[in-house]
Amino acid sequence: MNKRKISGIAAFVIVFFAAHHFVGGYFDRQNLNDGFMAAAEELEAKLPMQLDELTTLVAVEYSADNFTYKYQLGLSSDELNQQKAINKLAGSVLKTVCAKEGMVETMKMGGHFTYSYSASDGAHYSSFDVTLNDCEN
Repeated sequence: MNKRKISGIAAFVIVFFAAHHFVGGYFDRQNLNDGFMAAAEELEAKLPMQLDELTTLVAVEYSADNFTYKYQLGLSSDELNQQKAINKLAGSVLKTVCAKEGMVETMKMGGHFTYSYSASDGAHYSSFDVTLNDCEN
């Protein structure tokens, strides 16, 4: 498993969605849920979305204060080295999300983001949340 591929996937995925779906003004301080709903509706119409050779966005979900991205990686669970790859992936996602003003503003309003990954064989690989606290540390 090429760790560089996993890191590159994460950077692309987060930059793409931060730039196109959360900086675009869906959110106002009064109704975070409506912003998440609008973003989810726009994305759901495009799913599944192949983001690169190994990553497909297969679903999004939202609640009052959470937006979840569900990805399927083009590698089997046997090919993924969970401890090393996911740490690199999570670090890349965190760095990118925290650098995006629109996503940070959403978290300041009480929102947070969940990233969930499954292997090509359907096995759950890993999930992690990004909160404002993560960006402030």
